[in-house]
Amino acid sequence: MGAAGDGRVVGIDLDDPQLHEEWKGRQCPNLEYMVMKAENLPFADKEFDVATAIEVLEHVPDPEHTVSEMARVASGHLLVSVPREPLWRGLNMARGAYLKDLGNTPGHLNHWSRKAFVELLGRHGEVEEVRSPFPWTMLLVRV
Repeated sequence: MGAAGDGRVVGIDLDDPQLHEEWKGRQCPNLEYMVMKAENLPFADKEFDVATAIEVLEHVPDPEHTVSEMARVASGHLLVSVPREPLWRGLNMARGAYLKDLGNTPGHLNHWSRKAFVELLGRHGEVEEVRSPFPWTMLLVRV
């Protein structure tokens, strides 16, 4: 980010009419929204200071590739979070959710323990900080 928070910020997500409505109310000169998958980012190497994926990597078919793309476009850090397993599924089951899928939230293709998530991100940079706000795992990684 540049001085006074005026650096370019790009948000990406899959196509969703509700998101388009939200985006209409969140406009700034330096803010862009794009509809795309996270697997092949159309940005230059090191184009951004930081790349984030908050509650994303559990949904993508190839998280290793997605993280490598994030590391490619970031010059400084990655900030990522995922649900902590098996705690996440246990909490779902305790509230009676997704019982037939043993607590797996629909759309969650990937599941990590804290240790396994640190190992994944550690292959793409130096894990500087690990936090576990209940019930997630969040990492700050220097690329």
